Amino acid sequence: MNAVLLTAILTMVGLITIKFWHKKKDVQYFFAGFILGPVVEIISINFGVWYYTNPTFLNIPLWLPVSWGFFMLLIRRITDVFTE
Repeated sequence: MNAVLLTAILTMVGLITIKFWHKKKDVQYFFAGFILGPVVEIISINFGVWYYTNPTFLNIPLWLPVSWGFFMLLIRRITDVFTE
């Protein structure tokens, strides 16, 4: 119900996580997910694939870009485990 609070909490957790446990290029991967994930979501919503019941910005929840940024970092870390 409170998208702004959730976004603030996710951002704080993300900043703390990146500050203490970051690797090289993590910030770049985070922002790639932050931008590309919501763009794909917005396009999908415009084509009627799905919708969010409580959108706050461009038909997506405010917290979604931050979540996509974290997801991109997760994929990067999983990829690092299998390639090292």
